[in-house]
Amino acid sequence: MNIAIVDDEKAELDAAEHYLKDYLRDNWSGTNVNIQTFSSAKDFLNVFKVGAFQLVILDIITNIATFKR
Repeated sequence: MNIAIVDDEKAELDAAEHYLKDYLRDNWSGTNVNIQTFSSAKDFLNVFKVGAFQLVILDIITNIATFKR
């Protein structure tokens, strides 16, 4: 399973990754999970391909204009 976390605030990005890893360890320990973090929507869109991520966690206050290609 590939998971992307997108947040422009480093502390929030790190916290989301930490909590997600704790949850996955406690509830999905037998599943192969790859977590990728992105510090901007632009960075995420540069690698995004349809079907590449099964879960995307987005910062709800990220500048939405950066999501336009």
